[in-house]
Amino acid sequence: MRFPATGTALQESWGGTPAPDTVKNKARANLKASRTLIAEDLVDPAMSRLYYALFQAGVHALKKGGWTPRKLGPYGEWKHSTVREGAYLMRSDHGDRILFQEACALREQADYDVLPVNRRRVADLYPEIEAFVEGVCS
Repeated sequence: MRFPATGTALQESWGGTPAPDTVKNKARANLKASRTLIAEDLVDPAMSRLYYALFQAGVHALKKGGWTPRKLGPYGEWKHSTVREGAYLMRSDHGDRILFQEACALREQADYDVLPVNRRRVADLYPEIEAFVEGVCS
């Protein structure tokens, strides 16, 4: 595996502030990974990737709209709560905040709970998140 040696690409790949297109590409990659994991019946990892597709698409949409973490709250970087609270600003849809809340709760269960996430809930949520990601990343 090759890693970039210098410059902005290195900064972005190791935690620097990514450009909006980089975040958009990560959102799409995580959506694709989630679909692959669902097909393999790896529901918990699929839910984790599905949430991160949503989160990264949200960051992309907020950046595209001229928002920064500091304009939305007290933090200098994108926090999960900051993106969730700014959900309405992305598509002017009050339902998006609920989508973020549900996806985050399922991601936390998938990552930290002993019990697996319900496959049906992930399957039901997938098309909503896919539409969100494709909509804000187009």
